[in-house]
Amino acid sequence: MQISNVIKRNLGRTAAIGLAVFVLQLVQPVDEVRSDSIFTSGNLFNFSGSPSLSSGRVLGNKPSIGLDQNNKALDAYKSGDFSTARKIWDKAAAAGDIFAQWMLARMYRYGQGVDADDGKVWNYYRSVAGKYNGDRNQRTRFHITVDSTYWVAHYRATGIAAAGVKKNSRQALKLFRKAASQGHPAAQYEVGRFFLKGLVIRRNNKEGRRWVQTSAMKRHAPAMATLGTLYWTGDAAQKSRARGLMWYILAKENACPSIHHDIFDRYEEMYIDASDDERSKAKNFAYRWNQRNPLKKGQLIYRLADCG
Repeated sequence: MQISNVIKRNLGRTAAIGLAVFVLQLVQPVDEVRSDSIFTSGNLFNFSGSPSLSSGRVLGNKPSIGLDQNNKALDAYKSGDFSTARKIWDKAAAAGDIFAQWMLARMYRYGQGVDADDGKVWNYYRSVAGKYNGDRNQRTRFHITVDSTYWVAHYRATGIAAAGVKKNSRQALKLFRKAASQGHPAAQYEVGRFFLKGLVIRRNNKEGRRWVQTSAMKRHAPAMATLGTLYWTGDAAQKSRARGLMWYILAKENACPSIHHDIFDRYEEMYIDASDDERSKAKNFAYRWNQRNPLKKGQLIYRLADCG
């Protein structure tokens, strides 16, 4: 589902602040990155075993902009001066800088200082995704090319009529699987959905639930909500209304109100429908889950970067 223009406008400035926390760490030279940074403690996509940054610049096919210019653009972006940020990144993107292309894709997706344009979003993400080489030594490049692969898959799954991008569920699944195999939580969730719904693949509840569970363990709110529904209804999971409500409590805690309003609405419906005993058990289950799975810095930054 594409974000409405109203939501895009609301996300503009607040999303910039959250993402800036993440991107400022992305472009730091290796000696400025703390050992507890997002890359070594539950990094952006919770990838494990990622080696250290080899430089402070994003490596594309052509030289990227210098660190000073990138910091200038990021400072402008953080303050809501999207015009200045865009001017710097426009020039860099034209020269082949994939970090600039990735940031511009985000700006056009949320309408940050520009008119939202899914066609430009598609072109930028497709360009960045095409630079994926699987080399984790180039950490920044690795993360943004995996994320861009997810977004290319997203637009393949939905199609963009205005940009002439046709819906292609089979290709979307292939790309979702590629990003999911590298630890992207949203991609893992989408792969799970394909299995649960039997979309262009034979329905497999066990495999679908496994992928959704993997994503939910990284606090991806839609995955948590889906698990809640599975347990609440007993579809593809052993029925337990208390456990279903537990997952919706956790989903609500990790959701973006401006994007995931359906999660909040469904939670209210389930809470009203649940018995006192089910509510008590669900709250206890959620408390114990949070104790066993404390929020990691990278997970928090991922959520802030995604919804502001």
